[in-house]
Amino acid sequence: CKAGGGVGVTALNVTVPAGAQVARFALFDTETSGHASGAADDLDLLVLNSAGTTVGTSGGATANEQVTLMNPAAGTYKVCVIGYAPNNGSATYTLSSWVVSPSDVGGNMKVMLPSTAYTGGTATAGVSWSGLTAGKRYLGALQYVVSGATQGTTLIEVDATDPVPLADGNRVAAAPRAQ
Repeated sequence: CKAGGGVGVTALNVTVPAGAQVARFALFDTETSGHASGAADDLDLLVLNSAGTTVGTSGGATANEQVTLMNPAAGTYKVCVIGYAPNNGSATYTLSSWVVSPSDVGGNMKVMLPSTAYTGGTATAGVSWSGLTAGKRYLGALQYVVSGATQGTTLIEVDATDPVPLADGNRVAAAPRAQ
């Protein structure tokens, strides 16, 4: 990793295959040693492509950091965690990473879309995902394709580390509808 002003730097190589829609790298405050002791660690992220060029950075005052690369080129990326100001001079952490490609499968995703869409109009799409392992975070991508050309991509995050709210008698789930 490039030299940076932090207490310590560790790096992880991640291979991104051809055709990947997204690659995401993230740190979470709740997954650091500082969080366990009631203090905050200040960790930052730096991502370099296979040529050694910086392609993404995230550096805030905590360890909640995220770098997302849309349609990344195939290759080996170096993800650097920089200990900018870890609590008591050092930190342990979990680096999360996702690489999403069209061939990925997992869980059961359902999408409800209107039967017709118009340029300049609005509509509602409903997405649900089931069959995922509890205690994990997931990332998926939905691509909008018209006449064979991708018009846009929407990322879908599912956090199965939090308990799902239970339904109560005062709330009723409504099906998505076109507007």
